[in-house]
Amino acid sequence: MNCLQTFFLMLFLFFSFGVANAQTVVVLELQDPCATVSVEETLQQKQSFQLDIFPNPANDRIVVKASSGEQMGKIKIQLINLNGAVILSEELFSENNAFMKTFNISHLPRGTYIMNLFKGTEKTSRKVIIN
Repeated sequence: MNCLQTFFLMLFLFFSFGVANAQTVVVLELQDPCATVSVEETLQQKQSFQLDIFPNPANDRIVVKASSGEQMGKIKIQLINLNGAVILSEELFSENNAFMKTFNISHLPRGTYIMNLFKGTEKTSRKVIIN
């Protein structure tokens, strides 16, 4: 992977974690695409729910647990690879303020994935490593 591909992968990961939905615009101007760039500012978004994924790293299954101070309602879960392809997508409905779901991942290749959880207009993401 060359430096430019690495840079675009970093941008993809940056925006996959919901930063693109924030009210902050980040502009990066690079003279050298192989230069080291670090973003020190932490962007926090107010979210009404908590997302936990375990075990992480995982081998054959992952458990997705979400909780909220209110009824969860309709929830969409997506697992995407680093190329942006949706590997797993499921919509759930919970009348409670929490839910837990186990997913079989034994058929997936080793690597790093992004788990997105959508609740209404909110989105949160977590990195998932499959060994």
